[in-house]
Amino acid sequence: MMIEHLWLLCAGLSVLVMLLGIVLTVLTGHFQPVQPTGLARGFKRRVLAMELARCPHEVDLILGRFNQRNRTVMRQIQVVDYLFILAYWMLFAAAAIALVHRNFILGIASLLCATIAALSDDFENAYILKILRIPLDAKAQTRITRCRFFGTVKWAALFLYMILISALFCSLAKEHGWGLYLMAGALTLTGITGSVTLWLDGKVEYAVNAIGPLLVALAVSFGYCAAKNISLF
Repeated sequence: MMIEHLWLLCAGLSVLVMLLGIVLTVLTGHFQPVQPTGLARGFKRRVLAMELARCPHEVDLILGRFNQRNRTVMRQIQVVDYLFILAYWMLFAAAAIALVHRNFILGIASLLCATIAALSDDFENAYILKILRIPLDAKAQTRITRCRFFGTVKWAALFLYMILISALFCSLAKEHGWGLYLMAGALTLTGITGSVTLWLDGKVEYAVNAIGPLLVALAVSFGYCAAKNISLF
């Protein structure tokens, strides 16, 4: 593919990631309420709470001790999430390649963060699927701990990626309008917020909740670059 079409590829991948995100959101609506209600440590997003669970008791709060429907829904989410991981990695890698042409060091660092995040996400999904297949006894603790480790690495890498990739939009804004500075600022703010709140349990959802709107803004921004046929160089 010609390098000139990279903006169009990024715009298309942004839309694909949004669509898969919508599918995942619809699936989360199939969870049944769990008694007692309320997830551990201030989480409201059931899947995020599962990724960062600390012990079998927290998994019980997320899924329900004997609720097979919720376990089935969680399995379905992990399967779709593998497609989501591939799509967002391609998007983030393409954007990082665009940044390489403007700032080599930041571009390579962004690509590395995107790859670490995607690989960690794969391992996280694998451990969630393993947790769903076994009784929540003492032996499950090791898998829950490993799942939390890879979940933490994933989010840390994603938030750092957001901060780094904002340099691409700052560079573009200097040449093509202040509106792209807004994209850079939103990415930076979300990345910093997420990096700080990742260690504050459920408060990380402040940053995670911003990712959907950010994907819409990315699609618009990349579509603008494609329409203007903005050079990478």
